[in-house]
Amino acid sequence: MQILSAGLRSALLLGALLALTACGGDDESCALPLTLCDGVCMNLNIEHDDCGVCGFACGPDERCSSGVCVPGTEDCEDGLVECSGTCVDLMTDRRNCGDCGVGCGRSGCENGQCEEVPGCKAGDLTCQGLCANPQTDSLNCGACGVRCKADESCQGGSCVSTGGQCPRGQTACGDACVDINFNPSHCGGCDVACGESEYCDAGHCIDECPTNLTDCEGECVDARSDPDNCGACGNACGDEEFCQAGQCTGSATCDFPLEDCSGTCVATLFDHDNCGSCGNGCARDELCVFGACAGDEGCPDGLSQCYDECVDTENDPDNCGGCGLWCLFDEYCSMGRCVPTNEGCPGGLTECWGYCADTLWDPFNCGSCWNWCGSEGYCDFGQCNDTGCSNGLTDCYGSCVDLDFDNDNCGACDWWCNWDEFCSYGSCTTIDDGCGAGLTDCYGTCVDLDWDSNYCGACATWCSGGEYCYFGSCVADCAQGYTDCYGDCVDTDTDNFNCGGCGITCRWDESCSWGECLGDCAPGLSSCDGDCVDLDFDDNNCGYCGNWCAFDETCAWGTCEADCGWPRTDCADGCIDTNYDLYNCGGCDVECEWYQYCTYGECKDTCSLTACGDACVDTENDAYHCGGCGIECAQGESCWFGSCQ
Repeated sequence: MQILSAGLRSALLLGALLALTACGGDDESCALPLTLCDGVCMNLNIEHDDCGVCGFACGPDERCSSGVCVPGTEDCEDGLVECSGTCVDLMTDRRNCGDCGVGCGRSGCENGQCEEVPGCKAGDLTCQGLCANPQTDSLNCGACGVRCKADESCQGGSCVSTGGQCPRGQTACGDACVDINFNPSHCGGCDVACGESEYCDAGHCIDECPTNLTDCEGECVDARSDPDNCGACGNACGDEEFCQAGQCTGSATCDFPLEDCSGTCVATLFDHDNCGSCGNGCARDELCVFGACAGDEGCPDGLSQCYDECVDTENDPDNCGGCGLWCLFDEYCSMGRCVPTNEGCPGGLTECWGYCADTLWDPFNCGSCWNWCGSEGYCDFGQCNDTGCSNGLTDCYGSCVDLDFDNDNCGACDWWCNWDEFCSYGSCTTIDDGCGAGLTDCYGTCVDLDWDSNYCGACATWCSGGEYCYFGSCVADCAQGYTDCYGDCVDTDTDNFNCGGCGITCRWDESCSWGECLGDCAPGLSSCDGDCVDLDFDDNNCGYCGNWCAFDETCAWGTCEADCGWPRTDCADGCIDTNYDLYNCGGCDVECEWYQYCTYGECKDTCSLTACGDACVDTENDAYHCGGCGIECAQGESCWFGSCQ
């Protein structure tokens, strides 16, 4: 893959804005995604002389990529097209199906067309990978992407004015305003009733609710936002409460910058129907950008356009990882992936009304939920500022990121790795290849569990405020010889990103040796992945580069040796807890009979504690069965009264 330099940012943004103006062209005689230019149907995403808009020609040393002129004349291999710097097959790529930027949501891409979603009813359309009933869907009325205005509803495939009697998306059936997409008494139209055991979904009577909705007395509802069924059927919020992420807020007001619009907390900065204020709807061909309707400016950097709204696909549960990829009501969206709420947000992330946000870097949740740094501000270690990022970090559209390990900005801003890749030292590597030596995959990011305060010892373990990660354990202070650099304990003598001091980064062809960036390592040290290390005692490079010892081993004179620690014993099978091991009961190689249990180092016929497989354990204090069989505490944790601490 070719990484575009950060210096191209201004040119790329200008090209992106120009590309959006093409939407208003006269292309009635051309099939999508082509546009009519001087009587000829052209693909504005890739045409050198019509790049982004008709007549906008790239320079002699440039090529057209995704409607933007970028340096270079090298073409992709036959059959592939460049989209945002990556050569893709438009016939099969679900992110770029038929044309650059055309996503298929949950469906696949075949022959340049998004495949139909299994389970769609006859007459439905597949719109961005989702089933849509063009007869009743106000977001896809008559055709994909045709959205009705705030005072209209979709009836019979046409947007019909409600005369202000009903809110957007609802239809007047007699004296009542109903949603004909989900009302079982008016399913697809007024007085069209479903059977006694049927539900109404997308204007169709069906036998069971879709997976993202909940059956509440015969009606399929979204328990994340329904104030009458908030989080569970019948759990109604109070008159002065709102339902957000399946919870009643318990407050008469919405948290800034959300606003109360008819009992729903709405982000008026980007809401198409409540842009800047409640009820202020934008036109069909406009977007809501920072509270103002805009026709051709596009979404701000870091956000994506899904239908006619600007969203963060990293954290939006309705567009998680791509437009239309919704999470279930009991899931969060974290880093573009849906995760169960009972697992909580991954380490280092904070739940902000159903979103898992990194409050250290997120310009919309900087330091705390919904603390927006403004259109010109940066979020740097949880603080908004307008002076730029700390040393070692790069400004990518308001977020200060580490280009070495950020999956969405790998090596350069907006250079994102595919779903099956990691960002490791500024390059996208496939999952099969794994992370670099000494690094671990945590939720799609390569991290060092020994030193990363957000992933300390284990992916789900993060250090609290004021603590540091030291060899996989959270400690109150950095050990002697280590320095606190932005919450991580580092050795400034050897750390390439903090060489001689915090934030001092060595070049790619240098190594940090005794606090100085040098082309060669000092005597006695060896260069491994750019770091000068002692191969005799380095746990990540023991004896030779890339040979890392297991978590229960230590490097001694270039050899990984067992470092079991209490209460385990170094046996031939590894580090064993001889209190409960059937084959090493009370000591190495002491094997119990097949019908016996090992209890406190003795072979016994019955188990007076809890039987977990062959072991008889005390789930109150067993780190491998803490609170129940198979519940293993993370490295560095202990089991106290059935809870990992």
